[in-house]
Amino acid sequence: MLKSFALTMLLTSFIVLTACGDTTSPTDKSTNTTNTTQNSVPDTSKHSENETESSTHFKPGINIDFNKAESSLTEDESPLLDVLKLNLKGLVEHDHHLYRSGFVTEKLADAMEGYYNEDFQYKFSTIESIEKFVSTYKQVHVFVLGERLDSSTDTIEAVKMMYAIRKNNEGVWSIYTID
Repeated sequence: MLKSFALTMLLTSFIVLTACGDTTSPTDKSTNTTNTTQNSVPDTSKHSENETESSTHFKPGINIDFNKAESSLTEDESPLLDVLKLNLKGLVEHDHHLYRSGFVTEKLADAMEGYYNEDFQYKFSTIESIEKFVSTYKQVHVFVLGERLDSSTDTIEAVKMMYAIRKNNEGVWSIYTID
């Protein structure tokens, strides 16, 4: 009697667990193709939906309408676009000194080295948005969209980079992070 009761409970538990289990197939689950965290480089896993054109036709460059972006900034804030332009230009032209020049500290520039790589070619197309934050300090987040060719793997992926820019202690606009 004890054996049959235990067998019945085990079978019932198995049926309940099976019925309550995850019934979605792996293809039904959404995939996250860009995993980023503070001060890290976007996930470089390549998915076919991220590839936008043949790498043989990839033309690095900056095709952003900075005048349009400037219209959403105050006169005091507009110099932050110069810092952004220099950083983007450093990435596109593989100018390491230019890339590092806009960061608030050398230590931060070292931490952001993951974006700069001789194998990467960038094409920046637009500023998606500009968000202003007023707290203890005035900070502006600029979201830049584009593409990155990794010539070591011959793959192209869409990139979205958030630049956090604010005035440093000397009153100069500087990059505080790229995410």
